[in-house]
Amino acid sequence: MFKIQQFIIGALCVVCSFTSWGQTQDKIRQIKEKMWALSDPGFKSTEVPDKWKNESAVILCRSMEYQVKKEVFIIALYENVYSRQRIKLQDAAAVKEYSELSFPASRKEMSGVTTIASLSVYVGIKVIKSNGTVKDIDMKESVVMEAKQGYEKEQYNKIAVPDLEPGDIIDYYYCLEKTTAWDSFGRVLYSLAGKYPIVKQRLDINVMRKCHISAKSMNGAPELKRNTEFKDNEVYSLLDENREKVNSDQHWFYTNRSVPSVNFRAYYIQSRKSGWEEFFVGDREEVYSNISSEKVLGYINMISTLKKKYYPWSAAINSFWSRNNRKEKDAEIVSREAYYYLRQRTHAARMEDELLYNSKVNYGINNANLMLDLSYALKKKKVDHDLILVTSRQACDLKDLIVRDDISYMIRVNTPKPFFISNFNEYSYYNEINPLFEGATAYSVNMLKKASERTIEKIVIPVTSNEVNREQTDLLVSIDPEQEGKVHIKRSVLSKGLCRFAEIRTLVTSYEYLYDSKPEKYSIILAENQDVSKRVRESNAAKVAQRKEQDQKERLETMKKEVERDFSAKVTSYDKFELLQTGSWDDKPELKFQDEFTLEGILTTNGPNYLLDAGKLISQQIDLQKEEMDRKDDIYMPYARSFVYTITVAIPKGYEVKGLENFNSSVTNTAGGFVSSASVSDGKLSVSVKKYYTHNYEKASRWPDMVAFLEAAYHFTQQKILIRKVQNS
Repeated sequence: MFKIQQFIIGALCVVCSFTSWGQTQDKIRQIKEKMWALSDPGFKSTEVPDKWKNESAVILCRSMEYQVKKEVFIIALYENVYSRQRIKLQDAAAVKEYSELSFPASRKEMSGVTTIASLSVYVGIKVIKSNGTVKDIDMKESVVMEAKQGYEKEQYNKIAVPDLEPGDIIDYYYCLEKTTAWDSFGRVLYSLAGKYPIVKQRLDINVMRKCHISAKSMNGAPELKRNTEFKDNEVYSLLDENREKVNSDQHWFYTNRSVPSVNFRAYYIQSRKSGWEEFFVGDREEVYSNISSEKVLGYINMISTLKKKYYPWSAAINSFWSRNNRKEKDAEIVSREAYYYLRQRTHAARMEDELLYNSKVNYGINNANLMLDLSYALKKKKVDHDLILVTSRQACDLKDLIVRDDISYMIRVNTPKPFFISNFNEYSYYNEINPLFEGATAYSVNMLKKASERTIEKIVIPVTSNEVNREQTDLLVSIDPEQEGKVHIKRSVLSKGLCRFAEIRTLVTSYEYLYDSKPEKYSIILAENQDVSKRVRESNAAKVAQRKEQDQKERLETMKKEVERDFSAKVTSYDKFELLQTGSWDDKPELKFQDEFTLEGILTTNGPNYLLDAGKLISQQIDLQKEEMDRKDDIYMPYARSFVYTITVAIPKGYEVKGLENFNSSVTNTAGGFVSSASVSDGKLSVSVKKYYTHNYEKASRWPDMVAFLEAAYHFTQQKILIRKVQNS
């Protein structure tokens, strides 16, 4: 299945009802003639370069024209994409992938009876057989499908491409024509490399009447250049040839940081640049590709001088301070209390309405807004702090910043031991750094100074250590001779730092979170405490009980599946789960739970003896494949982290253990390590394991070091212990 560019689809958010609508036959014919008549010789090519003869598929030619314009006297913007690809299929895997294609459906977005946005989609497909015959695919055979995500749904079309064979060429175009009454365009990330090598490709950006373009070529991509072939419009082109494929499925790979790409966005400016546009949009006759630190400082000064009405939460923070911390002068306490007030009011305070009544009210709150509101409030309180502008590690490096959408905000409070505020979610802490920002280069500006006195500096966001982000698992394993082939496990898990986010939403149910949310302090009135009529109270109580039961059931079902996945064994019974600590507050920062379950599939019997797959008790490990060993791309991991296991196996009376030497391992280097040991004492087998990743980023040259301890960890999971019956016992 091929997937089209998502930028223009995302621009038409599914918030109103969409209806499919047809294009005129004249328009379909015009698009068809335009796309099949593209003059690039690559669209007539049938041969693959010798160096790519063994690839699954090769893109012979690829073209995309991105077009934005504002028509005279019409209150509408047009954003169009005309894309075509010609692909040689060389094996069965490629044939299977292209035997079924999908593409978005044309649609309208309505506000009442008024159309406020529309998207027209045009698709054409040809198959060129190896003998030279050409077959046009009848698009009338496409089937309308519907995809759902949560409460939202979106229609798309799917079509079968029959009788494909290795050696065939599939040549297709898809065209998107979007019309909107809004004054903005979508941002685009155009990647020059993908799953298959590309012989030749071309990108044209056509910027018309009162539209501007900001663009950045990243990761070695060629620069856009003004195309002088077009006299009436501003057209910028990029030509690229002989582009090797990339393996985007490899572990810890960030496309935006590794693949040559062009990141761009068009803007419509009605009369002159004003507000933020002054800092992120260039002149009409240029590709704006460099946002200087001076521009960023100007932007920060601009937003910091906006009127109080633009910072609605700052007034709420001040009101909270006056009720709870009127005389508090300690900057850390003031900042901490403001942070948790915002966190609780924007998450816990509205959670129950969503749980009980499926309320999906959009409060217009996002992390950026909250961070700016908090900075505004801290400034009024004369708390010395820096506002930090940072780009996500997944998006781009700071040097590649060109689109305002890529900016995220942090705060550094300048106490004797400075701390950061970087994220607002249900479980984040006031002094915790979002892992997407760790190690990133950022801009920092002190907000307590007057705008005329401010300077801007580059800083590097700190990176937490693998000891801070740690998961500790203790297992007590029992073998009951009466239950052949089964083991009973009591497990205790503690997750701290960033590690706790991996499972926290699975482990902590809605009401466990709400009861731990300090509702009295943050004025959160739960349904069971509301001053309402008896009828409403009883109705609420029934809904709460139903929700609690549903959450408990879903958690147990999820935990059972996760245990089976982690231990590669069947759970015959999941007997107990107990949440000990939610990990929601910095004074009790660890997520803690205990559970018990019985497994079948990791213990086999051979006469009176047992063979235990003890290595599987540390959960599944990465099994690197041959094609992953030679890595050329840098390694972007979520965060430095460590995993510690203490496994205790009660040895049945009259048995002894053989094979301990297979569980003693030590592979350590600067990238990380895997260390394990095993011993027997007082009738118990004890296995200790530690696996750790030292950093959140490694250069590709360090990959062999990572392979060394990753393979050691996987090798450990394949080891077994013989529990042998002692003769004459």
